[in-house]
Amino acid sequence: MGGRNVRIDYQYLDSYPPIPNDILHQYRHELGIEDNEFYRTHWALKDEDLSLGLRHAGYPEVPFSNQPLVNVREHVFDVALSFPGEVRAYIETVARQLVRILGNNTVFYDNFYKSQLAMPNLDTALQDLYGNRASLVVVFLSEAYANKKWCGIEFRAIRKIINAKQDEMVMFIRFDDAPVDGVFAHDGYIDATTHSEIEVASMIHERLRLLQP
Repeated sequence: MGGRNVRIDYQYLDSYPPIPNDILHQYRHELGIEDNEFYRTHWALKDEDLSLGLRHAGYPEVPFSNQPLVNVREHVFDVALSFPGEVRAYIETVARQLVRILGNNTVFYDNFYKSQLAMPNLDTALQDLYGNRASLVVVFLSEAYANKKWCGIEFRAIRKIINAKQDEMVMFIRFDDAPVDGVFAHDGYIDATTHSEIEVASMIHERLRLLQP
């Protein structure tokens, strides 16, 4: 992007089902499509969530990118995100922005690897990933995080990093001030309620740069 010029790179998703014009017309309000746009070919930027609108129409989520296949039991990630499902929309935007910055298969966000997480003994696989195969673990703390079984499983591995005094490998981001076992009042954090997803992704990238010579 320079001056008034904007470059847009795009790709065709060959595996995604075609969307008939009548479906687009039916969901035109959710997708931000004006009536006159159905009668001309053009590019238009929309302040709408395309994936959410198409899900309402019964279509699968639009994939963010076609990442090369890696084995999550072996792959080393730059960043791993630990969070409760209640803040998934926020975390998904953070994760996608991080991929834009860092590249494919750099960020462990569960929705990027759904097929591989459908396996027995997932608890031990996740503890290995969070504890041993991420340069930086970002923990999104909240009351929901404190009460969720899977967050507790992940945090057991994260506490191992903290107990080893590898503090630079853990980053806390808070949605509220609810107590979480293993997190103390003097621990530093980013306040997610005062920072956008893009700002948080930028700060995560900054921390990661400090870890990588």
